[in-house]
Amino acid sequence: MNTLTIILVMLAIIVTLAAIVYVEYKKIKKLNQRKKALESSYREAQRNIAFLVKHQKELAEIKLAEGEKLDQIAEAKTDEEIFEIVNSIVDANNNRL
Repeated sequence: MNTLTIILVMLAIIVTLAAIVYVEYKKIKKLNQRKKALESSYREAQRNIAFLVKHQKELAEIKLAEGEKLDQIAEAKTDEEIFEIVNSIVDANNNRL
């Protein structure tokens, strides 16, 4: 083998390695972008889950209060008692605003 062949082989190896490094760099860059997008999506999903849990607790409290009020209405003996229960519900709703 002469010197020119050795130089050409070395040059081919260098070009091949440079191409491999370039392709891997692009893949890493793409994966980092995907990672950022997934992390953002994950944080948004966590916020949504927290909101849903809070909303579920509020609904459970409302259902419990509804059951209690229905029991009070069922136990009421006069229209006056029913009127007082309804007024307490209306007052509670107005106080929330």
